[in-house]
Amino acid sequence: MRAGHWAANLLPDPVSEPTPTNARDRGLGIFGLVLAFVGFSMSGVWVRWLVALDPLALTGWRVLVALAVLVPLILVQPGERSAAQVLLREPRVHTAALRMTGFFVIAVVGFQRAPVALVLLCLGLSPAWVLILQRLRGAGIPAQKALGVGLALIGAMVGLAPTLSEWAAGGGADAANAGVGALCGLAAGLLSASYAVERQTLRGPHGEVPSAFLLASVTCLWGLGVFACALFTRMGSLSPSTALEWGALIGFGVVSTASPLWGFAAASKSLPPLLVALTTPLIPFGGAFAAWLLLGQVPPLAFALGAPIVLVGIVRVLTARG
Repeated sequence: MRAGHWAANLLPDPVSEPTPTNARDRGLGIFGLVLAFVGFSMSGVWVRWLVALDPLALTGWRVLVALAVLVPLILVQPGERSAAQVLLREPRVHTAALRMTGFFVIAVVGFQRAPVALVLLCLGLSPAWVLILQRLRGAGIPAQKALGVGLALIGAMVGLAPTLSEWAAGGGADAANAGVGALCGLAAGLLSASYAVERQTLRGPHGEVPSAFLLASVTCLWGLGVFACALFTRMGSLSPSTALEWGALIGFGVVSTASPLWGFAAASKSLPPLLVALTTPLIPFGGAFAAWLLLGQVPPLAFALGAPIVLVGIVRVLTARG
């Protein structure tokens, strides 16, 4: 199985889709790919703008807005409707969706605590976790892919070492928040990889691997239960208090959740699989730029040193044969 990228939790498998030559489809695919790249790169920025919200409540609002966009897209496609009916009756689909719900929540906690660039660096390790999980299940890893995993892990250690060492040395509240946020990013990336591996074992009504677009919708459906949990945890505000915050919340759900899902689905159907796959390792760089431009968060020097190594490793994982 081809290793997924950090967003493999939600995205269609680019390898399984045909690549038509229709110019209109290619244009739509390019637009979708750009939309997805920008949307996922902006995820951390939205969360920082909504940092006062309870992370469970923020996740609940996010998926509620995303569902309002995704459900009509499913209902207008008869094939998607019938597949959705089958998936909703499959217990393992809901187990996988719960993993991704956990991904949403933990990633939000990470973004709320640590610099956006560091959390994205951790999320970017998801393809490496996929191969490690496959190895733990007894599958072999080709040497070139194993080299990519090693490079990605080395890059992550370079990028995270100063943050984690300062936290361990008792560097204060900021260091503790950054350390906890980085660990949340690592945990979220691992959950994403676990979902990607599990998805390949699921089957739709005709024996096919279920559409990640549909599975993402099931994930959003489960995510609504997270909002109910926020009523008991109360780790922050349960809803935005200003018009700007409501705008950011809608942007989070539409621009950085529903739109990227549709965008990657469109790109996977009309663009070369390798192009789609190689776009996603660049998301940490896009997110770091967005955080610098919109939040004033200058990426740490360790990120500048470690992120390129992670990029090289993940590209090797995605492109090596085997």
